[in-house]
Formats: sequence, C-alpha cells, structure tokens
Amino acid sequence: MTPDVRRVIEINWRSPMATDVSRLEKTLRLFRPMAVMLLFLATGFVVFQTLFPAHAAEGAGMDEHKLKAALVFNFPKFIEWPPDAYGSPGAPIRMCILGTDPLAEELMALNAKKIGERPLIVTMAREVDAAKSCHIVFIGDSERKNIEAVLNALNGRSILTIGDMDQFVEAGGVIELIEVQDKIRFEVNLAAARRAKLEISSKLLKLADKVIENY
Repeated sequence: MTPDVRRVIEINWRSPMATDVSRLEKTLRLFRPMAVMLLFLATGFVVFQTLFPAHAAEGAGMDEHKLKAALVFNFPKFIEWPPDAYGSPGAPIRMCILGTDPLAEELMALNAKKIGERPLIVTMAREVDAAKSCHIVFIGDSERKNIEAVLNALNGRSILTIGDMDQFVEAGGVIELIEVQDKIRFEVNLAAARRAKLEISSKLLKLADKVIENY
C-alpha cells in the first residue's frame, strides 16, 4: 500500500448507491498506479480516504461487468512480457477475446485506451489460432468445455490468459476472476505465468485470493 494511503473503506460492488462512471474515472486518475490497482482489487471494490475523502462513495454503483473489465485492464500494469514480445517500444498491447462471454462488450470498450505508453488493441477471435498473436487472451465462457484444449494450443507462448469460469487456473490459465461473498477477486496460477515467461509483480500477487505456485 502506498505510504500516503492510510485508510481503506470497502464498498460492496452491489451497493445501491448511484454513481457516474465518468466521475469515477476522473477520480482514479488522481491515484498512482498501485493505488488504482488496489482500488479495484482489494476485496472487490475499495475507495481510499486520505487525500480525496470527498470521492469516497463515488465507486459504489459500478456494476459487475464494468468492474471485471476494469480489473482486466489493470492487470497488464503489473505484468512484464519478455523483451521480444513487442516489435518496438510503442507497439500496442493486443488483447483477443476468444469465444463469447457476457464481458465481451465491456472488454471491447477498452479498445484504444492506453496502458502506460502502449495503446490497447482489443479484437474478437473466433478460433484459437487467431488468438496466438495476442499478448492477452480473455477466454470466454463459450470455451468452457474445451478449455484444456484451448490452453494447450496457447501453451509455449508469452500470453496472459484470463478467464471468468470455475477452475480456470486449475486448468492452466494464468488469472481467474472469481466472486467471493459478493466481492470480485482473482486467483493466479504462477506456474502457468512462468511457463509463459510472464513476470507478475509481487504487489499483484499479494492481492490475489489464491496463488498456485506448482501446477
């Protein structure tokens, strides 16, 4: 936790309190990257009350899909790809949505946003071969029955695989979005990340609900 952040107020993401998402985004820009990540990751949805106490309740009304999409957007800020994963310093981060999923619309809305100095390019992939050139692959719920085959097809590549289905990390995915007591959390398969030559920040790992180190 950053030194200037002393108190955290947890707000359930199902709270009935209304909010304007554009106001929330303006608030988030005030925080440094780790504070932003904590805002989305610590027990579902939290708001820091130190320098900006007036904004404490603004995030309460963000719905589940927007919150999950925000998590997906923030994960790459704490993950390093091998140097040869990009053609140039300003090359885009490519994210593919494989299959169909309720989150697809919110994830597509992230297209052209910047992660650091790199633009994020989001595309739909109808088959796994089309996703092999992406840095991030969000595997949709439609691929649940074929998840092992999909992950095997992506194995050996520096791809951050993310899923919103049960047992995703146990199947070999890198990050799984989960719900714990009405809070959005995530689990990490660190062994799968290492096989993909991805370096995950210890700060992110500390926020994970579970970390699988040998699988």
